[in-house]
Amino acid sequence: MNKPSFFLFAIAFSSTAHAQFEYDVSGSPDSAQVSFNGRPKCVTPCRARYTWSEAVDKRIAVEVTAPGYEPWRDTLWRKPQNYVQFVIAHLKRSPLSPPLDSTTAIVAFDRLLINLKAGDRIGTRTDRHGDKLPINWEPSLQAGERTVERRFYEAVTQAGVRVPGKQAEKLFAKPTDQRVQTPRYLVGGEVASLNTSITFERDRQSSKNDGERGRSEMRITWQVLDRTTSKVVLTASTTGVSTSRDRTIFGAEDQIEAFEDALWAFLRAGEFTQLLRSAGPDTGGGVAADSTIAVTAIGKAVNPAFKSLGEMIKHADKACVTIITDEGHGSGVIIDQEGIALSAYHVVEDAKRIEVQFSDGLKQEARVLVHDMGNDLVLLDITGSGFRALPLGKDEENGMGDEVITIGTPADLQLGQSVSKGILSGKRRIEEKVYLQTDVAVSPGNSGGPLLNTKGEVIGIIQGKLVGKGIEGLGFAVPIERVMELLRIQVNP
Repeated sequence: MNKPSFFLFAIAFSSTAHAQFEYDVSGSPDSAQVSFNGRPKCVTPCRARYTWSEAVDKRIAVEVTAPGYEPWRDTLWRKPQNYVQFVIAHLKRSPLSPPLDSTTAIVAFDRLLINLKAGDRIGTRTDRHGDKLPINWEPSLQAGERTVERRFYEAVTQAGVRVPGKQAEKLFAKPTDQRVQTPRYLVGGEVASLNTSITFERDRQSSKNDGERGRSEMRITWQVLDRTTSKVVLTASTTGVSTSRDRTIFGAEDQIEAFEDALWAFLRAGEFTQLLRSAGPDTGGGVAADSTIAVTAIGKAVNPAFKSLGEMIKHADKACVTIITDEGHGSGVIIDQEGIALSAYHVVEDAKRIEVQFSDGLKQEARVLVHDMGNDLVLLDITGSGFRALPLGKDEENGMGDEVITIGTPADLQLGQSVSKGILSGKRRIEEKVYLQTDVAVSPGNSGGPLLNTKGEVIGIIQGKLVGKGIEGLGFAVPIERVMELLRIQVNP
């Protein structure tokens, strides 16, 4: 190689070795720290400038970090061919410690309330001249309910919280066969305060980032409702912050980011997760007997000695009732003369008015006394007293092949007090729960009605049936002793 060529090669090599490259980083969260081989470079979104001479052991380790997030990493193994490299770094939230158990109670989202009026001042915008202008709330700025709900479920699922979901899909199953799991807890929030600021700033690191920076701070008061007792069991407040170095206006995106930040602060505070841990295992269909449910004491009902099955049915008929609501109807049975009745919770769920109709046509109002949504059971208090009540049987006295009867209102109100007879097929464990199986004809309106033995004792509460090809219909009922345990019913002598 002649001297001029060598000289040009040396200049080219030197300029390449010391060339300045740019590593353009964007993503979430905003203002995350970007470091090269442990040395801070800039905060996102930014364009970090570097030369290959900064490499250590022939590599440059890039790390993007932010409090509460797992680090995002990249490694440059060779000198870039392009002078500008574009990357997007989406950091994941750090997991909860200790993690939640896979059997903790299921949680669902209710809603986020923002009680702001159009024109309410929520912050200030400072322009490049230092002038301050008000930022006012407009309903059009509010994030959609579906977006908030989706972000809630994404966050809590990542945190290990169990949320409602369908059971595992089965081959050849109909869509209606897939039952959605029932949540024990409902979480809702109300925005206690919302403050935002937009300020013009000059970035000394890069003129690219000169412009307006946005910051929104949202304080949320959270409430957790235990659906087994219909009581709020936890109230807490947390603050979430959303920052953006590219924001020129305040909008729904700022709310969503601040909402998620406040939600993670709620999860990390520990009270909510401790509540989930202390609630005990949940199979997705309800919870075990809850000591927070008050004990309901009932008098001991006694049946006369019946000479025939027909005589028993005539006696029991006056204690079996139709539950009528603005949502539909179901069946029930009176177990105390003071008007205490058992039924299925879904019969009265979300009902604004509950009426109980007797076999003679009399109607009386009723109210929910206590319920267990997960196990689909409810105890009603009927207005009045002096009603006919049926005694509660004992599980060990009922065996396979024993005759059983149900009295209820299948399909239509005009079919009220319909009687169906069959046999007890045995006990079955379904989804970690034990049911009495019977071939008694069961229709949707029979839900909540009693399963009776030939002595007129209530041995179970009808829950539903199984139908399908080759199956004429198998009915299932919750054993009465399990009902008493779940609803904490105590029979006085």
